[in-house]
Amino acid sequence: MIPAKNKNDNVTGRGDGGSENPYLQARGAWIERYGSYVAQAYNWRLIAVLESLALITAIVGLLYVAGQSKFVPYVVAVDKVGLALGVKPAEPAAGRDQRVVHAEIANFLINALSVVGDRIVEKANIDAVYAMVAPDSPARTYLNTWYPLHDPFVHARRGSVQVQISAILPVSNASYTIQWIESFRNLRGDVVGTETWEGTLGIAFNPPKNGDEAAITANPLGLYVTSINWAKKI
Repeated sequence: MIPAKNKNDNVTGRGDGGSENPYLQARGAWIERYGSYVAQAYNWRLIAVLESLALITAIVGLLYVAGQSKFVPYVVAVDKVGLALGVKPAEPAAGRDQRVVHAEIANFLINALSVVGDRIVEKANIDAVYAMVAPDSPARTYLNTWYPLHDPFVHARRGSVQVQISAILPVSNASYTIQWIESFRNLRGDVVGTETWEGTLGIAFNPPKNGDEAAITANPLGLYVTSINWAKKI
């Protein structure tokens, strides 16, 4: 007689005689044999990816460094006879120093309105003025009208004019108000009168290109006067 099967027997986890499931046995054996290989392969792939990223970063860094200029300019100070007084690396240029801008504006006005007896010096002053005036600008038109009416070469026959700057006040980044005193001297050098003047100059910057020695010499800062309006104060 065949005994009846007990309903409590585990048909999924156990076979006859209480032996383990062959599928689970095979799976456990596979994990035990090949699982470490899979983990190792994953780790190697991760390391390879990280090394690739590090290599790309290093290459980009080397290319950036290689593209930087290795030329280091030096400034050499010399005395009147050409002997070197000091040598030091040139520092990077900073933004425009307002003191230099004010000095350029002052020089422009002094050259434009002063009158000297030496015709060569007077012509050099006027050339320096026009070198700082933007072409085809209202400032150039203003000067072209001013000089025929106030010819410095004609005035030099009677005496000279000395310009002393009193104040340079910025109205905006592109406009300045200037106040100055003009002293008139006769041919003997005696002061025969003074006048107080005030004017407004509009300016713009266009630095000269490297290699353009004429522009660098005439207007190194690249400051150009674009508009002029001046008058004597009562």
